[in-house]
Amino acid sequence: MTVEGMEGESMSSFEEFCRKLKGAYDFFQRTKDRDIVIFGAGNTAVLYKECIESEDVDIACFCDNNASKQNTCFMGKKVVAPDSINEMTHNPVVLVLSMNPDVCDKLKKQCRNMNLECSMFDEYLFGKHCRDIYDVYENLNDARSKDVYSTIIECRMEGIPVDENIYSERQYFGIPQFRRNRPGEVFVDCGAFVGDSIEKYIWEKTAVFSEIYGFEPNAQNYNALIERIGRLNREWGLSEDRITAVNAGVGDITGCVSVENTAAVASTTSRIGRYGEGNVKIYALDEFFGDAKVDFIKADIEGFEKNMLYGAKKVIQKNHPLIAVCIYHSAIDMYKIMRIIKKYDDNYKFAVRHHSYDYCETVLYAWWEERDA
Repeated sequence: MTVEGMEGESMSSFEEFCRKLKGAYDFFQRTKDRDIVIFGAGNTAVLYKECIESEDVDIACFCDNNASKQNTCFMGKKVVAPDSINEMTHNPVVLVLSMNPDVCDKLKKQCRNMNLECSMFDEYLFGKHCRDIYDVYENLNDARSKDVYSTIIECRMEGIPVDENIYSERQYFGIPQFRRNRPGEVFVDCGAFVGDSIEKYIWEKTAVFSEIYGFEPNAQNYNALIERIGRLNREWGLSEDRITAVNAGVGDITGCVSVENTAAVASTTSRIGRYGEGNVKIYALDEFFGDAKVDFIKADIEGFEKNMLYGAKKVIQKNHPLIAVCIYHSAIDMYKIMRIIKKYDDNYKFAVRHHSYDYCETVLYAWWEERDA
């Protein structure tokens, strides 16, 4: 990585970031020919399923402190009690998988007390893909983004609390390009939930927009979304055709899928499951919108953001929309999502902001070079 064009950045922090990535790479090398044990057979592991499979992580077993999960099968592997790791494996290395820094700290201490070598799963993966992490860093447009991105990468690798100095308000509208009023703008909310982001959008834009489309596959959320849209129409004096709620998800194809509940609030947060199973409709944005205009895409869809982008190639290449996309659900998203957008159109600029005090709500902001002129 070069250090050119780094005005406003701390050289010492940049060098520290490079040093820690090198340490992660060295750790990844040390895991070869060892039995890998994943500590945590829960919601985070489900979100990481695609990552684990696509990276060919050869897992010996999972372990979990929850007695009800022990001696069961999870993602095709046995779940064991932590005190059974040594007898079930050979020369094990334990990789902690959690999005909660407090839980990470607790599990790492537990492993150390058992004389087990352990680290975060994210350190393993970021070490393997340190060049990709560097590439994202180099392609960020501003010093603030580089600081936020490097800090969240370091925190996730070490399993430590997030530095509150990287926190930003106004999620999905965290940089000026995403707050400007553009008359005639069409906003597409992928993962509309109960309409909270749509309401924020209307306030940010002072109702200066043409149309809003909100995609939400969960029936309970969708009903709440409909109610909120009715209230927003009344409060802002909007005609009923301005905001359209779509009881469906978004992905790389149009079809039907199953939906998996994965979060602690399982009844209200859903993740797209297997294609061809279930009765939940899913749309590729390219097919849904065809030649219609799209100006702003927001996506928070439980690790399905890459699939959404695969199904929006034509929309992106034709319209060059603003894109505010979550990259925190799985470690692989921290470097892959930017690559997809850059492959579609290399004129995009990128920024990163973090909108929570844990590992959640990291957003990649992408906007078109000429649109910003």
